[in-house]
Amino acid sequence: MLKKTKIVATIGPASWDKEIFQQLVESGLTVARINMSHADIPEMQRVTKMVRSVSKDVAVLVDLKGHEVRLNDFGEPINLKKNQKFIFGCEPKSQKVWVSYSELYKDVKVGSRLLVDDGKLTFDVVEVEGKDIVTKVVHGGVMNKKKTMNIPGVHLSFEGLTEKDYEDTVAAVKLGADYIAASFVRSAEDIHLLRDLTQNSLVRIISKIEDSEGVMNFDSILDTSDGIMVARGDLGVEIEAEKVPVLQKEFIEKCNKLGKPVIVATQMLESMLENPTPTRAEINDVANAVYDGADAVMLSGESSVGKFPVEAVSVMTKVAREVELHIDSVTRENMIAAKPATNAIARAVADICESLPIDKILVATATGTTAITLSRFRLKQPIYAFTRDEMFNRRLALHRGIHATVMKSAAASRDLGVKAVAKEAFDAGYVSESDLVVIVAGANIMGQGATNMLEIQRVGALL
Repeated sequence: MLKKTKIVATIGPASWDKEIFQQLVESGLTVARINMSHADIPEMQRVTKMVRSVSKDVAVLVDLKGHEVRLNDFGEPINLKKNQKFIFGCEPKSQKVWVSYSELYKDVKVGSRLLVDDGKLTFDVVEVEGKDIVTKVVHGGVMNKKKTMNIPGVHLSFEGLTEKDYEDTVAAVKLGADYIAASFVRSAEDIHLLRDLTQNSLVRIISKIEDSEGVMNFDSILDTSDGIMVARGDLGVEIEAEKVPVLQKEFIEKCNKLGKPVIVATQMLESMLENPTPTRAEINDVANAVYDGADAVMLSGESSVGKFPVEAVSVMTKVAREVELHIDSVTRENMIAAKPATNAIARAVADICESLPIDKILVATATGTTAITLSRFRLKQPIYAFTRDEMFNRRLALHRGIHATVMKSAAASRDLGVKAVAKEAFDAGYVSESDLVVIVAGANIMGQGATNMLEIQRVGALL
């Protein structure tokens, strides 16, 4: 059975090997993520080349580092006890421990709370002395080098793209990356800045929602973005963790309505960093994301540095397949990005799939819009999309329920085009002669200005 939910897996030391990556693809990976918080441009180039050599269908997502606040490499771990005084510097070597954001001392004030290592360590600011931030340890423990710091409720005065993000974006566009994920997006303006670098390319921009400002400005961010990542790690530190599940459902539904892909990320199978099987709670977490309507679920350390990357992807595939059996189709309003005829035909296909024993849906969709419009209905039937080139083909790798492939040739007439689509689907093994299919296309199959035709037919009658 074809899995509908897509899987994004981060590629790192555990999955750099070409044979391992091939196994990830065979297990269900559809999007390869390169995390630029830990990678440089040569690694981006090397991983992209490896991905393309294995599969022309797997999309590459370059995840920018963004304006994060991170501790320096201070060497050996530091043991911290409750109520002890601790100082963070804001410039190199001003203190044993300093932060990567040199202006932090200007933004925090007495009473501000600093959270280190996903909130495992907590500090309250008691004084700002010049560029040093004096704190009291609230929750102590072992502090390790290079960990991230979150400052909930404090607006950080970052401006523009970081130099690294700028260089990484230019390199990603040059390499032909399919998606770029922008970290710590706080407003639509952050996306406008990135668009200025990518406007002459077909790369799509995914906004990561990771703090309270991103939550507050979600609607305008969504309007400006090509998709959303619910980055629950930092988000669960920046706001009350109990609010994240509700926001996850809200964000997914808003993305579904607009036909924009939404990824649920962070700690989905965290225990599989060390163990070959997940916890039952993790299984439920993945399942709930699928039930909620996520287009994709994501692996981070599990596939990049974990001991069982292939097993982690396989678990996600198994959970998705099982849950998808129990998801009913939904009714949708028109998709804003689609033309009126496309919306009308999509609704008609949804109705047909409810009233007739349709086995598969075949879509000739030059840019992917028609297939995306259909996928919003969460139909039981798989959607096989035939696009005009590899870039548009990979764009669909993030959209739920769509299996995309490049159509080898356009057809000059409607009848020849319908037969060509059926034959390509049959030759690829997507359909059998006995399958009852709906074929959706334009009158000229790939040469159309808009989708304006559907046909119901047995595959055998078209071969």
